[in-house]
Amino acid sequence: WRKSSSATTNQPLLMTKMARFIAFQVLTLLLLISQVSSYSIRTVERRSLLQKASFLAVSLAAPPHANAVLSSGFCAQGVGEGCEDRSEGNSFIKSLQEKSAANREANTREALNAYWVKNYPDAFASTGKTMVKKQDGTFAIFSNAEMDELRKNNKIGVEIPTAKGGKYQDLTQKRILILKE
Repeated sequence: WRKSSSATTNQPLLMTKMARFIAFQVLTLLLLISQVSSYSIRTVERRSLLQKASFLAVSLAAPPHANAVLSSGFCAQGVGEGCEDRSEGNSFIKSLQEKSAANREANTREALNAYWVKNYPDAFASTGKTMVKKQDGTFAIFSNAEMDELRKNNKIGVEIPTAKGGKYQDLTQKRILILKE
């Protein structure tokens, strides 16, 4: 009597499954024995035993050669080689990516300005200087004497920071001093 070829190809797979199952049973038994022998039965918590046993079961149930997770390329702010894959042909997602790409510079500039305004004015104030935003969007540092002169000549204004492209006032930030020219 001969075995069919399909039986011989499935035999190693069956053996590995059986070996895993037996290993799982043995390790679970050893885990329980070690827990009970090291502590009295009253102090053994069921939850910790179940957690350890479930961790062991999950780790043994995983295939030995798991498939690698394949990711598409990089896509950030609507720009990158992976944007087409990430949109998956959805026209709405593609339109959002296009809007993000079009507003990329403005969003980056807004985030950078928010960082400067949140972090630097207090640092300069401690040294007797004040940070002021110019009309072109850059910042300048003036001493207290220079600031007094600029205020006297009415060359300093105040701007309330905005977010989302100017749609909303950003109340998490301090007011920005603006140099009028």
